[in-house]
Amino acid sequence: MDSDISDIILNLNKNKIYGGITMNKLSRKNLILVSLMLFSIFFGAGNLIFPPVLGQMSGTNLLLSLAGSLASAVCLPILAVAVVAKADGLQNLARRVNKPFALIFTLLIYLSIGPFLGIPRAASLSFETSIAPFLKASAIGGALPLFVYTLCFFGLAFWLSMTPNKLMDRFGKVLTPAILILILIIFIGSLVKPIGGFNAPIGDYGNFPVLKRFLDGYMTMDAIAALNFGIVVALVLKKQGITDKIALSSYTIKAGFIAGLVLTLITSCSEYFSRIIPKVSYKVWVTGITLSSMLFANVGLTNILKVSVPVLTAIYPMAIVLIVLAFTHNLFKGYNSVYSLSMLFTAVFSVSDSLNQIGLKMSFLNSMPLSKEGLVWVLQSLVGALTYIPLNEFRN
Repeated sequence: MDSDISDIILNLNKNKIYGGITMNKLSRKNLILVSLMLFSIFFGAGNLIFPPVLGQMSGTNLLLSLAGSLASAVCLPILAVAVVAKADGLQNLARRVNKPFALIFTLLIYLSIGPFLGIPRAASLSFETSIAPFLKASAIGGALPLFVYTLCFFGLAFWLSMTPNKLMDRFGKVLTPAILILILIIFIGSLVKPIGGFNAPIGDYGNFPVLKRFLDGYMTMDAIAALNFGIVVALVLKKQGITDKIALSSYTIKAGFIAGLVLTLITSCSEYFSRIIPKVSYKVWVTGITLSSMLFANVGLTNILKVSVPVLTAIYPMAIVLIVLAFTHNLFKGYNSVYSLSMLFTAVFSVSDSLNQIGLKMSFLNSMPLSKEGLVWVLQSLVGALTYIPLNEFRN
């Protein structure tokens, strides 16, 4: 009895109780380290090239378009990381729609943000911006410089990914300070020597800047990347002693707000594939994904970007709807029909829009609401979600 009482007292000292629920505590130092880890993982190719370019295109509508950017590059990713961490993985979250969707959608997400698009883009972009400008004109068009660079790039990525439990220390203590220093240098340089003043907004940035910037935010891959590595955040927090689901969500959101931006790495993809095919170890998946990513990176940044637009047009709306549904899960009592119908309506129109972009004419889209703004799927997803209500009443 004395031993039991001592254990209870010890547990009470280690944990904080909120409304009768025991919540694990994370020290302020570790919260900062997790946040810094998130930032260094989040900040990648898309966050480096697209915000400055899109900001320049926004011109005098910069502040308005910034609202769209904050929604797609900050708010959605934070929510995504939180809901995935609470659900213990993207596949568990996607099963709320149905099992076939969970398998197909999760596979597409991991492949696109991982070895087929996201990871190669990160490598090829860093080469184009940091190495290519200093090469001789005769060497830029050759394949050897890019190959040598990606060999070094993915060698480092492979080393980091082999020990995911050490990501918090390596990213939070080493890589993040280096990134922040470089960003600070660039920021100060832009203030001292600005490239010019504000011009008139270009194209749709003059007509609907908020929506346009939100849509262009797809190119950063922030939200779908957050769905990818939300499980990595959960893994790191659990190794810090955070096991309660409420605590996981709470600390994930706090760390996400501090981190701010999102992008993935190799680790989350390997975690996923080692789960669905457990006979192949995590380390083998790391090796395979690293090599395949290096292969695709050598096709060049321009070709990678050409593929990314239609792919993201198809996948991104479904990811957004899944995040919103998960966040509002309790409002509709988590009925699977709401998930299924809303996702079905969203998928039909987002995939059709994607096919339209690659040349397969989907003329029916022209008559749909918000088609010109590129948000044809929004009202359809709401229709799908609300369809469940009359069906439920009819059944009763």
